[in-house]
Amino acid sequence: MGKRSGRTTRIAGWTLLAVVLVWTYLPFATLALYAFHDNLFFSFPIKPTGKWFVEIFTDSQLLGVLTYSLTKSVVAAALATVVAIPGAIAYARCSFPGITLYKRLVLLPIFFPQLVLGIGILVFLHQFEILPSTATVILGECVLLTPIALLVVSIQILGYSPEMEKAAEDLGSGKWRVFRTITFPLIAPGVFAGFLFAFTLSWSDFYIDLYADSSATLSPWIYGHMKQGFSPEIPAVSVLAVAISLVALTIAVPLLFRHMSALKS
Repeated sequence: MGKRSGRTTRIAGWTLLAVVLVWTYLPFATLALYAFHDNLFFSFPIKPTGKWFVEIFTDSQLLGVLTYSLTKSVVAAALATVVAIPGAIAYARCSFPGITLYKRLVLLPIFFPQLVLGIGILVFLHQFEILPSTATVILGECVLLTPIALLVVSIQILGYSPEMEKAAEDLGSGKWRVFRTITFPLIAPGVFAGFLFAFTLSWSDFYIDLYADSSATLSPWIYGHMKQGFSPEIPAVSVLAVAISLVALTIAVPLLFRHMSALKS
């Protein structure tokens, strides 16, 4: 009876997992089919083609949007990660008056709806008569990206014992030398993973880019062209954008968990 119950539970679990995966990835699979379809309107049988992807790299305006979006995301992710490193060390290692409040507040922007965050940034810029620009969108995105990177780096820091740093200090090493020779090499995989997570969020951001940037980035560009009229070039761009995000996450997640397992062992 117990074996039959366990078997039923496993079947139900795998069935639920299959339903969730199909529900999650079916829209993207449909989009991918459309991106490789030869006709302007989706129909069967499918005639595979790669011409819509070729058009992406021959369209100078779209290529400029992609280049600008990529540069913006790399810079925003790098800046957020640099700021997150000392914040993560304070979060995971330090004890000072107000540390509990700090731990609560520093991660709070993660739970902000991005629409509210984007409108808040727009109101802030308008209040101080600051025009939207590349700088404002990068700084605005850092409000969201820094807590994400901080959380990832904090997980990495919590994965090893602080005794190694204390031993180096007991041997006469200064704080900077301990960080440079011990702390940073140990947390480097987490820093890189945090950068990739931040890059992925910046790359797919919509509301902050829409309200805080003077130039068109990829998500607002797709939205604007969908309002003007549908083109198979849009699914091709969307597939390319999702593929870049998936590559970043495929690198980041195994890297973080593999190094954490190595530290624990």
